[in-house]
Amino acid sequence: MTGHRRALLFMHHILSSKKRATIRDEARALGLVGLVKVGYPGVLIVQGHATNVVEYVSRIKKLRWQSCELKLTGSDELPSDQLAQTFSERIGRSGNAAGGWESHGARWWRLACLV
Repeated sequence: MTGHRRALLFMHHILSSKKRATIRDEARALGLVGLVKVGYPGVLIVQGHATNVVEYVSRIKKLRWQSCELKLTGSDELPSDQLAQTFSERIGRSGNAAGGWESHGARWWRLACLV
């Protein structure tokens, strides 16, 4: 598998600090960037080398979740800043100085900021 890929996962929730650390650490280990929304529902969007995205999704789905569904995959590449901007526009908010977005009381974080 070559090129870049993007994946969107929805979870019932992302609350556990251990799962949040795993989400960040696995992205770092595989050289991926993306966004994560902690709380109800949990949302995760990652992008990077196609093989690494497939491996990342596999690793994340192996964690114990009430619900974890792969909703979308895509193959067009966006730079991490453009990914964040595009996603921010889709949820209708602009980024704040801390690197997150507020949307209906939930925080969106760039994995790129944590990598």
